[in-house]
Amino acid sequence: MRRTQQPLAIAVFVLCLSLGTVLQAGAHEGATRSDGLGDVSFSVACTDATQAKFHRAMALYHSFDWPRGKTAFDEIASLDPRCGMAYWGLAMVAADNPFGWPISLKLKEGAEAIQKAQDIGATMPRERDYIAALAVLYKDHETVPHRQRALAYEQAMEKLAATYPDDVEAKILSALVISANHDLNDKTLHAHSRQRRCWSPCSPPIPSILAWRTT
Repeated sequence: MRRTQQPLAIAVFVLCLSLGTVLQAGAHEGATRSDGLGDVSFSVACTDATQAKFHRAMALYHSFDWPRGKTAFDEIASLDPRCGMAYWGLAMVAADNPFGWPISLKLKEGAEAIQKAQDIGATMPRERDYIAALAVLYKDHETVPHRQRALAYEQAMEKLAATYPDDVEAKILSALVISANHDLNDKTLHAHSRQRRCWSPCSPPIPSILAWRTT
């Protein structure tokens, strides 16, 4: 019996990993630029000078390029110290690869960044919701187990994606954390049906992975 379950668990894990990668890749449309990054649209109510830089910073995040992503968000924070979403981005980078949780999480660094984002705040409700959702992942990390915090973050992102149905990035990030949190002992693939529901109202559908490559 255990011999049968082990290959199935491995298959589910591979499916989760593959789906998460596709979700990351699928965030981007248009031709691949010369720097190897696809196009990302993530509007923020910061200065005009930082908007294009924020798009690129999120493209770096989606490419799993944490060092350059951190540098990009640091630059945005420097250019616009009142851009709370720049610190949200730094907290996202500190969360690293969700498929490496909890080992990959830089908890101290991320907690400090999201606290800074909360202190600065945001003018738009959508941005405040992004900050509040990510704060759940870091809240009381010294005493609350990772699994409990990760599932709370998953629920917060599902709510955010439902609140802003036209926000493609919200759908991507929500589906990504669902995939990352998948319990390998769950043979029902319930998590994958929830991921599909994240995308079912989305128009256009997930763009082609050919529009994106990691660097």
